[in-house]
Amino acid sequence: AGTAWRDRIGLHVNLTQFEPVGGGDGLEAVIRRDGRFAGRRALFKAGLAGRLGVDAIVREAEAQWDRCIQNGITPSHLDTHQHAHLVPVVFRALHGMAEEKGVPLRQLSHSAKARGVRKRLKSLVAAGLTHYNERQFAPGSRRGAELLSIFSTGEKPSVEAYRALIENSRTDCIELMVHPAAVDEVHRGSTRISAVSQ
Repeated sequence: AGTAWRDRIGLHVNLTQFEPVGGGDGLEAVIRRDGRFAGRRALFKAGLAGRLGVDAIVREAEAQWDRCIQNGITPSHLDTHQHAHLVPVVFRALHGMAEEKGVPLRQLSHSAKARGVRKRLKSLVAAGLTHYNERQFAPGSRRGAELLSIFSTGEKPSVEAYRALIENSRTDCIELMVHPAAVDEVHRGSTRISAVSQ
């Protein structure tokens, strides 16, 4: 049972937390003095200001890909931590890498059912950036993997709600984000969605 999912594990490229796997050359705009990534806000600012290059992003993503291979996992798709590939330069870099590797790049889908005005607004912005990125850097390409989560259901998480999400998906590759139902002290505060899951 431990290997049943091995060919269905994606690479969750990280450009926002912890230390770079590949050394960080060319990513100085998003790395703090302590050598760790500076966070999502710094990545979005640097990316939108043109202070990040495709080659540096690909080098880091390739280093993370190689780490997966070293651990016996060949990723089935790409996506990013904290939806970093909404930033156009990150999307461009990872779309090219996904094409080269022959795997899909997971996209976000807008959910009109997202709870609360703030979540709906974030969902609309994400959908707009996804549409822009696909039009600019991947015209005519088939939509890759899709992310589905509790925020896509518009209701309390349930097996039935997730089943409906999967059945209504427009893609062959689905990343289903399911968070723990209980948050222990180690994970408390590491994400703002922990309270939603309980």
